[in-house]
Amino acid sequence: MNIFSVVRLSVLCCVVFLGGYLACSPPDYKCTNDIKETKVNPNGAPCETICDCNNQGYEGVCNKPANVCISKARNSCENAGDVEPCTNRLSGETGQRICQDKGLYSLVFGDCKSKVTAEKIAEKADEPSAEKADEPSAEKAPEPSQEPGVEPAAEPNPEPKTEASLEPSDEKRTEQAKEPIHEEPVRADAGEPTTETIPEGCSVGATEPCYSGSPGTMGVGNCKSGTRTCKNGAWGPCIGEITPAEELCGNKKDDDCDGTIDEGCD
Repeated sequence: MNIFSVVRLSVLCCVVFLGGYLACSPPDYKCTNDIKETKVNPNGAPCETICDCNNQGYEGVCNKPANVCISKARNSCENAGDVEPCTNRLSGETGQRICQDKGLYSLVFGDCKSKVTAEKIAEKADEPSAEKADEPSAEKAPEPSQEPGVEPAAEPNPEPKTEASLEPSDEKRTEQAKEPIHEEPVRADAGEPTTETIPEGCSVGATEPCYSGSPGTMGVGNCKSGTRTCKNGAWGPCIGEITPAEELCGNKKDDDCDGTIDEGCD
């Protein structure tokens, strides 16, 4: 056996050994925003963290102390960034979910998270920031020091000017002083501008998700929520929502949002 045969045999052994090792090692999937890169259904699988149960195709949690995944398929959506209300299947709390949330690679809704209303955000924005509160106030200029027992020197009194000794500029000032002063009347509504407040209703400019379709149809088939804006203390129309409609045969869509596509079209 020559040296070249030994080298070829060594390389072949390394390939076989490394190939077997890599084939047996599980892939190390990245987890972003508690969402794993895989799409495998983890429902009922053993788990240690939420990332074991929450991925690109399924939303779930690691049920403690049993350490078993409770997961369900994610709903599809149309536009990245769309927001709709939701209910957490474990806690029962209402919240919001975002289309293609951070960590998702396709147009599906993200996890159902606690809702932060637009009114609370607006109230927080009106509060004085900590940076402004911590700014040092302008320091008062120090007064000239005075030694104890020493009185400050009196300023010399200038001699009063007579009319004969007045300069032209002094005469003009004297005439202006003799003229009556006309003061503008103070308006009753003068003062600092006030912010218009509405005693009842919503905060002007606030937005929130909305849906006017039948209960249980939102997020099913074509049905999705919209967004409404507060104007003049009242909520405006729901923009962007899709509610149940008559089933349109042949479009391969669930128009009436009952969970079945093109039913009754045979």
